[in-house]
Amino acid sequence: MRYNRRKSTILTIINDLANQSAAGYITYNPTDKKFFLPPENAMVLANEDSSAFMLGAYQMLRSIFKDEDKFVEIFKSGKGLHWSEHHHDLFEGVAKFFKPNYMSNLVSSWIPSLDGMQEKQTRCKSCRYWIWLWNLYCNNGKSLSKFQVLWF
Repeated sequence: MRYNRRKSTILTIINDLANQSAAGYITYNPTDKKFFLPPENAMVLANEDSSAFMLGAYQMLRSIFKDEDKFVEIFKSGKGLHWSEHHHDLFEGVAKFFKPNYMSNLVSSWIPSLDGMQEKQTRCKSCRYWIWLWNLYCNNGKSLSKFQVLWF
């Protein structure tokens, strides 16, 4: 008997959909024979702009397992691990996880809460440059569009 890779893949997908449906993550509509993601689950699992989006946290966790050999080595050697030496999933996960909070609060709450910051934004090119650099390097540019609207 020959192994049918396509059939195996399709069976795997069907099995995954059935398990996700049984767990309540997705719903099956027998009338039109389609699966769909309920809006409350989409906010957590699919909408990167949602304040409830959680997949960035899972990507951060995944990066720890990808760096496992590095962690073993630093415990053996006593050396450290530079931030830039982590797996890229850590940086991408942090950016995805914190993006909704930055987008919701940065312009509306955080910047106005800093004394004099709104006045500085109009006259301080140096301030704008440093904020832009922070956003680019610490947040992978995820909230840069808000800064561009506010500062540039």
